[in-house]
Amino acid sequence: MMLSNQEIGKRIKTAREAYHLTQMKFAARIHVAQQTLSRYENGITTIPNELLEHIAEELDISLTYFLGVSSAEYTDEERLLIELYRKADERIKRYIFELVKLLMTV
Repeated sequence: MMLSNQEIGKRIKTAREAYHLTQMKFAARIHVAQQTLSRYENGITTIPNELLEHIAEELDISLTYFLGVSSAEYTDEERLLIELYRKADERIKRYIFELVKLLMTV
């Protein structure tokens, strides 16, 4: 499944916001102008493959998240939660699990 520029841009924005990064701060980290990042996130401009790889590395998120490569059907938010959960240490994973269980009983 090939994602459109808009879909890839949305995933970049979702991941950036999950790390509480402004466009300005993240653009500086990936060495592009804030306006350029905005055009990428809005799907106006195609993101060069090398830059997409750099974005994935900077956010420590699998490149497959941005490309939509997955055998299971998950929403963007579900994919991002999985990526972030996998990066957490065991103590945080237990906390997240217990928190979700608690919230599901409400």
